[in-house]
Amino acid sequence: MWQQVFLPVAAPEEWQDRETLWNAVEENEKTKDSRLAREFVVALPIELSKAQWERLLSDFVSDTFVSDGMCADVAIHDSYPPGHNPHAHILLTVRPLDEKGKWQYKTEKEYLGRTEHSE
Repeated sequence: MWQQVFLPVAAPEEWQDRETLWNAVEENEKTKDSRLAREFVVALPIELSKAQWERLLSDFVSDTFVSDGMCADVAIHDSYPPGHNPHAHILLTVRPLDEKGKWQYKTEKEYLGRTEHSE
């Protein structure tokens, strides 16, 4: 199993330790029932090597989430027998960090609709 924590540039270095990261996330929230993280489970192609999985995930997480200020805790699982069901868990902070390393507001969803007119 491979795991890695991905942090924006402004995040404290000690957050590379996943326990320290998630303790900091929990400490920042004020209510007992706050949502602390989002999880994505992604399938990995069996045609790729483990090194290629790591590179694929590293690029995806960095470009998609970390570039927007999110912290990500990533782990690859390849159940027994190997190659049977390779997948990765991506655990993201709900709040992004700003360029000074301060937690921002939780992100908001924006839905864009397209209207078609027929004549």
